[in-house]
Amino acid sequence: MTTPNDISINPQVTGNPEDAQFTGADTATPSSVPTSNSGVDSGYGSARDLDGDGIVDTIEIDLDGDGDIDQITHDLDGNGTADVVETSTAGDGRFDVIDIDSNGDGYADITQIDVDNDGRIDGVVLDTNFDGLADEADFDSDGDGRVDTVIVDTNGDGILDFAGIDVDGDGFADEFVTDPGQTGEWNPVPDFTDPAETPDTAPPAPDAIDL
Repeated sequence: MTTPNDISINPQVTGNPEDAQFTGADTATPSSVPTSNSGVDSGYGSARDLDGDGIVDTIEIDLDGDGDIDQITHDLDGNGTADVVETSTAGDGRFDVIDIDSNGDGYADITQIDVDNDGRIDGVVLDTNFDGLADEADFDSDGDGRVDTVIVDTNGDGILDFAGIDVDGDGFADEFVTDPGQTGEWNPVPDFTDPAETPDTAPPAPDAIDL
């Protein structure tokens, strides 16, 4: 399985990845990344020019007015639009969601999620074709640093409907579930074989024959 990276400001993935993959709400469409002056005019943002070039590149925002920073935006290339947005969804100072705009179009296409609030990223949502819809979500459900659950959108509608799960940790999916009707009811896929694990069943070449 591959191990990409990604995050959303209002992720629908909550609790353990094992639960998320069977809820039918595996991920949200990546949100638009705020501009770098977001929140300043409202009086709850602290704008900073960290590199001293005269352009604001980091803004700390208190979204709920309780005096704690809930969101930090970073304008890495100085074009006035945030490239990375860190969000503390619980408002406790732990930034568990990171939105990344990798191609500079102003929209997040990678969303990294700390699902269990242990300070480590264990979920990633990807918009691989930059159309604003989630195409894949990868999770490390047991915290060993390896992706063991991959959920994909098979028809391009932005809803993840097919999942492969690596149960034994060998790097290959052993179980597959699908929600073709997008009802939220995930069902096992019988007799599905991962092509990567399919052995070569071609018959051996015959021995040379002397004529």
